[in-house]
Amino acid sequence: MMTSIMFSMLSDITRIFVEQGLRVYPFQSSALLGVDEEGRVTLHARQLATAMASGYMPLLTGDLLLRGEQEAQVFSSDNIAPLLAADFEVRRVLYYSDVAGVYDQGNALVPWVGNANAACMEACVGASSMTDLTGGM
Repeated sequence: MMTSIMFSMLSDITRIFVEQGLRVYPFQSSALLGVDEEGRVTLHARQLATAMASGYMPLLTGDLLLRGEQEAQVFSSDNIAPLLAADFEVRRVLYYSDVAGVYDQGNALVPWVGNANAACMEACVGASSMTDLTGGM
């Protein structure tokens, strides 16, 4: 149930990775994720495992998940890494954004979050004050 904006974003990042020689495989998250009546999301990991075993890096975005006959649930990209970690050994996660980093508490742009500054950046993580198509970052 991918919106045109989400599809465009996934196409853009796929093109960039392919141009850089990376073997990527874009997935529509709503085809891999299920949601029950209580809103619990489950991952159908077999296709991802097959892609990775074939040497591809899977690309996923937030999406709208069908929940019941007349209802859709927003699934934010922020929730993909924890969901994948339940089935796979996740070593790296890349987030596609129009901002070249993460803002700290003083609104300074931090271009890279790694082991050295992760503890400091945890204080900056929280709910978004604005909402985007898939829930906000």
